[in-house]
Amino acid sequence: MIKIDIADPKDKQISDLIGIHTAYGDAHYPSESNTHVYLDEYETSGVLLFGAWKGDECVGIAGLKSLTGEHGELKSMHVLEQTRGKGVGTHLIDTVIKAANERGLNRLSLETGSREASAAARRLYAKIGFEYCGPFGGYREDPNCVFMTMCLAQAIKPFGSK
Repeated sequence: MIKIDIADPKDKQISDLIGIHTAYGDAHYPSESNTHVYLDEYETSGVLLFGAWKGDECVGIAGLKSLTGEHGELKSMHVLEQTRGKGVGTHLIDTVIKAANERGLNRLSLETGSREASAAARRLYAKIGFEYCGPFGGYREDPNCVFMTMCLAQAIKPFGSK
């Protein structure tokens, strides 16, 4: 069973997962295309981070960053390779959507990679209801980046909802 809680970037398992996430992006994309939040930036980033726990092990992270009063960004999404395809990512995104709704946001957007290394993530985002869009917030066009968005009023019901 997966449990999702607000995560402290200073927690060893969370900081390790942030390191894995940033290393993955750095290994697959040029530095000028990487927009992840590094560990030492979380305190001032405005990102509310969530951790997915399977027992005592943190197996995934995802964050919510408010961009404007009505627009938020899904940030720092990463699930450990050995737990991918088991619903962890869906649970994390559902949690971020709920948090965005609680904060009065009506749109949630994200930036991810355009290369094969991010193909599974793009499929998951599309399955949940994100649609391709242009750059938002402070982003710019980049051939290594893909931008997606969803209107939260049209979001698929959270995992387990009836």
